[in-house]
Amino acid sequence: MYGACGTLTCPRGKGCDVLLSSYKFYLALENSQCKDYISEKFWSNAFSHQSVPIVYGTSIENYKSVAPPHSFIHLDEFSSMAALVKYIKYLDKNDTAYNEYFEWKKHGSIKTFRLREELGTYDWLMCDILYKLREFDRENPVESEWKPNMVDMKRWWKPSCAKQVFPFSHSSL
Repeated sequence: MYGACGTLTCPRGKGCDVLLSSYKFYLALENSQCKDYISEKFWSNAFSHQSVPIVYGTSIENYKSVAPPHSFIHLDEFSSMAALVKYIKYLDKNDTAYNEYFEWKKHGSIKTFRLREELGTYDWLMCDILYKLREFDRENPVESEWKPNMVDMKRWWKPSCAKQVFPFSHSSL
């Protein structure tokens, strides 16, 4: 297993991309269970490497609201780890069923990019982008009743976060 949960490493770059592309499934287990929180584990790591993401984090409804139809497997769809493993083994042996997870590609695509890799590694870059956006807004005013509202992110987002509990108890294995 790669990442913090395993002993294997996969340094960023082409070598890691080739390695990840050799796997049929990608575990995209988020470190937060918050509404609307779906990280690069889902978007870049799985979809960019032609893997079916197996996800856990925000609700299945949140994933369905933004992801292509039938493009991922959510842990909440299974009553036990054994049921999940049985399903993954079934998909691994059944190309027709496995390929259904890629049917959405006939109707669209997902373009991902890594901000730092695409735009540079400068810490000030995001501030510069935001400054330019504000400057553009000042130079191109829109007549509207709408006014931007500063949101306290902690008050808005934190209450949506569930206490993190792994979905399967050890007894379900």
